[in-house]
Amino acid sequence: MSKPFFSVIIPTYNRSSLLNKAIKSVFKQNFNDYEIIIIDSNSNDNTEEIIKSFDQEKIIYKKIETIGNIAKSRNEGIKSSNGTWLAFLDSDDEWHENKLKKTHLVIQNNNIHTVCTNMWIIEQDSKKKQIYRYGPYTDQFYKSLLIFGNCISTSSSVVNKDFITKNNINFNERQDFISTEDFDFFLNIARKQGKFFFLDAPLGNQFIHSMGVSTNLDKHYKALFSVLYEHVFKIQDFAQNKEKLWSKVRANYEFRFILQKYKSGKIIGADFYQLIRILIKNPKNIIIFTLKILKNKFLNIITNIK
Repeated sequence: MSKPFFSVIIPTYNRSSLLNKAIKSVFKQNFNDYEIIIIDSNSNDNTEEIIKSFDQEKIIYKKIETIGNIAKSRNEGIKSSNGTWLAFLDSDDEWHENKLKKTHLVIQNNNIHTVCTNMWIIEQDSKKKQIYRYGPYTDQFYKSLLIFGNCISTSSSVVNKDFITKNNINFNERQDFISTEDFDFFLNIARKQGKFFFLDAPLGNQFIHSMGVSTNLDKHYKALFSVLYEHVFKIQDFAQNKEKLWSKVRANYEFRFILQKYKSGKIIGADFYQLIRILIKNPKNIIIFTLKILKNKFLNIITNIK
């Protein structure tokens, strides 16, 4: 296989019907300089049969044992890739046909290391649909990500392979990072001064359903705090007072956790007392954090009306 521009990396496990849609969305692209790398965590459904129904000249298929660790699958995909840029696609998501063409155009016209597009977020149960806008890129992006949260989606992102290789960046396979290893990955790109470009166009569909790893809020936030703790106390070097930074970061994410519990109808009385404590202890920081959330929601509403 000649060196393609994009290596599309798709990790999967027992999602043959969803995987079928994901692969089809790549083959429908109006930019054809790509390979597809499918890393299968030893599925026992008809995943292999689905994969073999497509043009094999475009596909590299590997089965490995990951024990539910998607970071290991993505890292194997990176090792197996031949492309200049790595495009990540989860097996339960799909792209619009001009995703790679528009992304390629951005890459050709900018000195950047990561491109992230907007996505349609679709709730499988309720069929609710809205555009989620990622970004924006700011000065001191690593610091901003760490304090205010992830604003990047893996399935809508492509990354320059040379950049992550030279900087020894991969997906951390720690068990306590599972479901948030992608946040750690983008944090490390930002920490190494990687330049991000956020393309303001929805070029794919991300499906939210009960099978998703991050749908369990308690487990997801436990993993998220593991990533945050690692960066605050062992990696970042912009703040000397790590305890003070941790207090600020923890308050922001606890605040977000309570909001998500409220949205999902899982909030309890103790959460309201926790919310009051956070607001009293970090009023300025929480106001900034809330304004960022409201700004993003406002832009979503305007976009959806259009």
